[in-house]
Amino acid sequence: MTSVSSIHLTYRKTPSAPGRPPNSHFTVTDATGRDLCSTRTPLLSAARVLLQEGHDPASTIFMAREGETSWALKAPLGAAAKLTVRENDACGPIFVAYDAEKLAELKTNRLAA
Repeated sequence: MTSVSSIHLTYRKTPSAPGRPPNSHFTVTDATGRDLCSTRTPLLSAARVLLQEGHDPASTIFMAREGETSWALKAPLGAAAKLTVRENDACGPIFVAYDAEKLAELKTNRLAA
């Protein structure tokens, strides 16, 4: 039987980029205190960083707000890496497939390392 690993991350609000809504940007930190990414989609972007670093796609990501002990977001690493969020005037935020070419490039870079 194969053991699937758990990856525990935290996120915190950080200043938004100019022209973006306030409080829409987050920084993700791993268990060692290293900042993984700063983004509007913390779980999904962190999954792509972890995938590129060579983590097992079958791993589960648990993400908690900084200072909290219970997780707020949870997903399989490989599934989360394949998604992004799209939002426009016609529809609210929805999950959509992440650019397949960019995802293939992440996997290629991971295998080359």
